[in-house]
Amino acid sequence: MLITKTLCIIVTAAFALVLGECCFAHEPLFYEASRNYDEDDSLGTVYRTELESRMFTHPTWSERLYLSYDNPDINETLEVYSKRDGSPWLNYRRAVPSLSRLIRDHSWGANFDLKTKLNAVQIIDHEVALPKEVASEIKLLWRTMLSGLTRLPNEPKKQGGPVTRIIPLNVIVIIGFAKEDNTVKTGSIPMSIHETRSYKEFGDIVDSLIKASDRGVGAKDPSWAELTKSMRTLRFHLAGPES
Repeated sequence: MLITKTLCIIVTAAFALVLGECCFAHEPLFYEASRNYDEDDSLGTVYRTELESRMFTHPTWSERLYLSYDNPDINETLEVYSKRDGSPWLNYRRAVPSLSRLIRDHSWGANFDLKTKLNAVQIIDHEVALPKEVASEIKLLWRTMLSGLTRLPNEPKKQGGPVTRIIPLNVIVIIGFAKEDNTVKTGSIPMSIHETRSYKEFGDIVDSLIKASDRGVGAKDPSWAELTKSMRTLRFHLAGPES
């Protein structure tokens, strides 16, 4: 009887440990970033005034995601917002070539009319109505991802003044925003996180949201149920206790 009881305790403890590591391990995804697209001084201001005005256009937004790639040279954004009747919608935009590269080149001294260049960029604009359950899960996931943000370990806080920038190939910039009342929480995903389970799951979720907006799927489309499940799984994983 003692052996059986001891074995039961060991098995139960081992199961709890495996469950905690597999399903509820604490794994931060976003780290603290500035509201000015994690840029300092005048460059951050240009991002707010020029890029944001073209890629995020809805004042009634609640969640936003900004993605920038160097190869291929593309900006993408997702924006959840409410229409006048209160219904939630998802707006997806893609800029080709990217607005961010033009802004960056101009900040480095490139001699061209920035507004003219930005206005000439082709921006693809798609949107789709969101089922209420999906919109609710997006809200919960964004607030889980952007709660309790800290700076990336060993990363010094940015200081003002001129900065020499070296941009490696295939850079992916991912910045998330969540608005509640008059407060905006902002976080970014560092390159060091790109091999984690959380990042891969989040990438699949973003890809599904983009595909949904491209297809203009209806409220009863079965893909929404699978997407809701994926978002809830990631949210539980991110909200779990530290292992």
